[in-house]
Amino acid sequence: MKKCFRLLLCLVLCVFSITLFACGKNKGDPFLPSQAGEIASNGGLVVKAGDFLYFNNGFLEEKNQQQNKTDYVVGSLVATKLKNGQLVKDKDDFLDQSQTRYITQRLTSFEAGNIFICGNYIYFSSPCQDELKGGGGWARERVDFYRLHLNKSGKEERLYETSSNYSDVDFAYYAEGNDVRLVVKDGNVLNLVANGKVTKISDDFNSAYLAQNSNRVLYVTQTDSNYTLHVYNPFTASEQNKNQIVFESMTQSEAPTILYADNNIVYLKGVVDKGNLLACANVEDLQFKILYYDQSKNYNYSFYEGYVFAVNDKTISRIQDKVANVVITDSEATSVSVVGFASGMIIYVDGGNIKAVNCNASNQTEATLLASGLTILSENEVGDNYYDVIGNDFYFYNKVGSNFYLHRVAVTGNSQLEMVGIYEQADKPETEE
Repeated sequence: MKKCFRLLLCLVLCVFSITLFACGKNKGDPFLPSQAGEIASNGGLVVKAGDFLYFNNGFLEEKNQQQNKTDYVVGSLVATKLKNGQLVKDKDDFLDQSQTRYITQRLTSFEAGNIFICGNYIYFSSPCQDELKGGGGWARERVDFYRLHLNKSGKEERLYETSSNYSDVDFAYYAEGNDVRLVVKDGNVLNLVANGKVTKISDDFNSAYLAQNSNRVLYVTQTDSNYTLHVYNPFTASEQNKNQIVFESMTQSEAPTILYADNNIVYLKGVVDKGNLLACANVEDLQFKILYYDQSKNYNYSFYEGYVFAVNDKTISRIQDKVANVVITDSEATSVSVVGFASGMIIYVDGGNIKAVNCNASNQTEATLLASGLTILSENEVGDNYYDVIGNDFYFYNKVGSNFYLHRVAVTGNSQLEMVGIYEQADKPETEE
């Protein structure tokens, strides 16, 4: 009888211990997937993975940030389940919160806040919460990088903390299978973060471009008056190629700037005795070809599926055979700023208006108006981290109440403006317009 009692007592204690251990361990949220589905638009403000849309819920201005706050609504990272690819709404046409979860209420939507998903993990960044060494306050202008299991099991894992402020930080995630590498331009140092280690790529470069879509890191170095373009592979942690940058034997007065890279083509802006020029090269041979001379207009350039567009004041031009062919001149615009491309259309912003024009258009004077009368978070406020595109939908931040919230509009078809996310109670309108 005593033996049976002891055996029963042992079984009870074992069951209690197992239950206690299970309760103490974070098993995650069963509503959320444990593995990413098919991914669209990775590494931006919005990522579609399988039947879920992951996004930064609005943009929080720096003046409203608080140290060690972990219950942000505006600025948090959110996942919502899609139905037939569409957002699920409640009876008042707001996002259905029963189909929505906070991934983290740490601040993730700020000047350096992008999302990346691979395998079982979601990667994100947040303002540093540490105190500055030697006192002097909070190091919130520095950037911390984290990863967390997709279903929120386990803890947030900090991968890297910058030593520079976000205004001098650039970064990109690279993936091969489920192997993810993070490359950070941390001030004047390029670092590779992989498998818990930080490896310096270079601390002597003039310009760098992190080409996530082709798994390359590109950077320019200078020796005397000569400039060299380097091509680095983050998975082999080695230099893949390099060559001296030569623009048809013309003297360069400043270091070339890498503007863009797509697949095997890299585009650079050079400053020579004849003015500014745009050139490109294949990364396999790095032989540079001049695409356009810009002697006076000082264009800003945008790139899309082999197209090169030059933007100046009220005009968007398509570069071809060293000629700038005008796509559109918007005489009503204050200042044109190209912000994205979707469905063969150029998307541009003019003040509170979002417009679109066909990439192949010539000498247009009117564009399609997608949305108007908005207060749009602009490039001047957050650099290039203020819009995203998934398929036919253009995502951007628009002010409602006292905060900026994520919105989207279809580029072709029904261009109805749609809010994406969760309102702070004080900003929430009675019904979604």
